[in-house]
Amino acid sequence: NLQMPNRIKTLLKSNKVAKVFNCGQFLSHKMVEILGLHGGYDGVFIDQEHIPSILQRDIEIAAVAAKSCGMDTFVRRPAIDYASAMAPLEAGAGGVLFSMIRD
Repeated sequence: NLQMPNRIKTLLKSNKVAKVFNCGQFLSHKMVEILGLHGGYDGVFIDQEHIPSILQRDIEIAAVAAKSCGMDTFVRRPAIDYASAMAPLEAGAGGVLFSMIRD
């Protein structure tokens, strides 16, 4: 297990800025690694709500690349069922964002 301390949460608790980048339509583990090592970023945001073509395998590889650089990873999911909601966490992402939550 490559679980690491939550870098973003630690920075925010210390009143520091956390730099996060969004991969957008181009999710590449190499890009994640390069930005993590040389871009000064603390995390990567993967948006599956607006880009549903991002595959589970892509999230897994990006999460490993991010963790190897000490970055957090979180995924924004579309409105879906419980099992699908848990898939990014099982792939190694450190968090999940949900949109359109209603009572």
